[in-house]
Amino acid sequence: MLKSVSYKISDAEIAKIVEMSKGYSSADLAAIVKDAAMNPLRDLPAGKTVLTVKTEELRPIIFKDFVKSFQTAQPSVSQQTLNEFQKWHRDSQHII
Repeated sequence: MLKSVSYKISDAEIAKIVEMSKGYSSADLAAIVKDAAMNPLRDLPAGKTVLTVKTEELRPIIFKDFVKSFQTAQPSVSQQTLNEFQKWHRDSQHII
């Protein structure tokens, strides 16, 4: 999802993002990535707008953008529901 935008995130930071993402669905993660990608726009200096800024003037997406997005986003599926699904999945394997 980040291949078309500028980002500056180290391999160690990517590993931390992966750890923070445990328990989140792929739809949750897509929303977090989109939110993190908006932070450079939110940080535009006074007088600059989305309509007047050039792409190369935007700062790259950084690890802190993801931290900020994870602070406001909650997983849409609870751990209890995930556990129930895993149990159902294990139990259904015997039926087939």
